[in-house]
Amino acid sequence: MSYGAAGTAAGTYEVDLASTTASVLQSAAGVNVTGSYAYAFVPSSPLAAGSYRATASDFQFPAPLSSLAFAVAQNHAVLKQSSAAGSVSFTAAAGRVVLLAAAAPAAGVNGLFDINVQNSSSAVAFDQIQTVSPVSGFISSDHPWNLWKLQRHLDGPEDTRGVLHVGAGGFERG
Repeated sequence: MSYGAAGTAAGTYEVDLASTTASVLQSAAGVNVTGSYAYAFVPSSPLAAGSYRATASDFQFPAPLSSLAFAVAQNHAVLKQSSAAGSVSFTAAAGRVVLLAAAAPAAGVNGLFDINVQNSSSAVAFDQIQTVSPVSGFISSDHPWNLWKLQRHLDGPEDTRGVLHVGAGGFERG
């Protein structure tokens, strides 16, 4: 159950429950308004202290998003943010980060974006594909298999990337 309420724009909030010695729970959520959607992601593994790059990409499928902005936060402070798809470099302390994203689909259509974090050696520390859907019947979080298949396609060999077949059974590499 969520107790956040939207104002005039979409937003995010975070809840932290900690004992005097450890974090017990960290959860983040988006609060949406019509036409604008907010997302918050808490990677399951904490980051080691160091330099990282966060990237948000609009897949432009089935249509480009009207807007995509994102931020990286840690310890209740925004470390870096971008008002458009792209990458930002940030320095993290040891511990969890929260990735925040705001996206708006084109009127009446769906979209997909990816948000990820890589360390200075380009190893992926976190990667999430997210639907932006005002229209029912698109890929939903109730069917993570479809997103898993899309992610596997995108992680495939270089010569197969960009070849995506969409059918009633979901996505298949071509």
